Amino acid sequence: MRKLTVALVALLTCAIALPAVAAPKVDVTGSLDTSIKLDPNVNGESKVFGESDLRLNLGIGLGAGDAIKAVIEFAPIKWAPLGAITDENNQMLNNDKPLGSDVTVNPGTLGKLTPAQILGPENGLTIDKAYLETAGAYWPGGPQVVTRLGDLAVDYSPYVAAKSATDGVIEGAQMTGMPIGPVTISGFYGWAPDNPDDPVSNTIVVRGASAGASIQGVDLSGSMVKAGENLSYVGQAAFSPMQNMTITGTYAADEAHSAAARKVEGTITGLPVLSGVTVKAGYRDFDWAFDPKYRDRSEDDDGNWTNVVDQNRGQRGFNAEVSTALHGVNLTGSIDQHEQREDANVIGQRRIFTVGADTELRGFKLSGAYKLTTSNVIWTNGDNAQNYGGLEEGQKAEAPEVTTIELGAERTFPVGMLAIDAKYGLTLNSNEPAIHDVQASTVLPVPVLNAVEVSGKARLNGEQLSYVAGAGYVAPNGIKFAVNYSNGYEVGDDSYEAGLSASADLKVEF
Repeated sequence: MRKLTVALVALLTCAIALPAVAAPKVDVTGSLDTSIKLDPNVNGESKVFGESDLRLNLGIGLGAGDAIKAVIEFAPIKWAPLGAITDENNQMLNNDKPLGSDVTVNPGTLGKLTPAQILGPENGLTIDKAYLETAGAYWPGGPQVVTRLGDLAVDYSPYVAAKSATDGVIEGAQMTGMPIGPVTISGFYGWAPDNPDDPVSNTIVVRGASAGASIQGVDLSGSMVKAGENLSYVGQAAFSPMQNMTITGTYAADEAHSAAARKVEGTITGLPVLSGVTVKAGYRDFDWAFDPKYRDRSEDDDGNWTNVVDQNRGQRGFNAEVSTALHGVNLTGSIDQHEQREDANVIGQRRIFTVGADTELRGFKLSGAYKLTTSNVIWTNGDNAQNYGGLEEGQKAEAPEVTTIELGAERTFPVGMLAIDAKYGLTLNSNEPAIHDVQASTVLPVPVLNAVEVSGKARLNGEQLSYVAGAGYVAPNGIKFAVNYSNGYEVGDDSYEAGLSASADLKVEF
């Protein structure tokens, strides 16, 4: 199947070489982003360095109405035009080599963006994905289906086949959206490395199918994936036994690990005796070992799990939530009680009780929440737990009781000709210092420049104060200028080195 990549490149070359009247439609999309930055702390010194980020995709339309298309997607490339490039062992590389996940920029020395070998094995564009795709029928008058050959993107279920885990990993053939009576089916057959993180590992056969139908008011769906000899599958049913009530049930199995995941959820809205009240309830039972090869593994920018499997791994219990609006105030209350398992052993129980409210009053957006977590969970490999007295060697325990209170307020204040957006947040944890967050921003009508955005953020964590103040300006030519001064402000993804930093950035999308 790797020969398809070579064939697509050859097709693109021929398409460009043909006369305009005969050539197929070629679409080039992507972006080029170049930044010049002042970093206040590179080995204790201020350094100026630059980066260029190139993203490039090629699409070739063939046939009537471009019903057939060939797509070549290149991996993002970063150059260090003002920086020497080192690998993970801090060894100097050729300055022309584009940056990848294993190389970094060492600011302050001279590098260059061009010339670069476009399709070389090391110094240029790397083809990340290549595939042919067509939308049409297999026989005259037949149903319209999507067929894809090459690098596949299977998106059946977060339990067994998520797009984030299969996109560009599996190569083969894929058919999507074939209706057969009330059932719509999809399927694929292909090959993939046994270890997705190691593309040169042994290749295995991967195949799967999915089907969905709505029969007498019941929505049914299911999918299965077999990677090598390991089978995983999931089934789901949703129905409304009465008006304003919906029940959904899910069962997923991972035969390779002899594990399963079970989840039932119900929602009731608009009952006459509970007008304006929404009630939700659910039960879940996720085996600790449940881990299909191509399940969703997504997480947020702070490294917290956002996928359904990791969020519930090893848990068995129930949850309930009630929400309503009363005199303009949105009220929510919930409880979650479950046992936590590690491997096949129950290591404790956890209960989470939460109440929250939010409203808008005289221009202020106000919110508040109270959360109480009680636990007797004792881990043998818990990274987020602490040592408590009476535990055996190697054991760690979660805090027995944690109370969290969050309060927030935000408003836009008119000050003369300015509109200042202000926000305040307070977080109180029973086992941590109080956290105060303050933010403010506005746009100043500065002479000549017209509009300059100024902003400031500060966090007081116990007795530790961190802050950042900055100004930004977008020039008529599209260049974005920014200047910031910080003492080491870091909140989630929002982080700044201590000192004065500046940047000039120009990005073009096409």
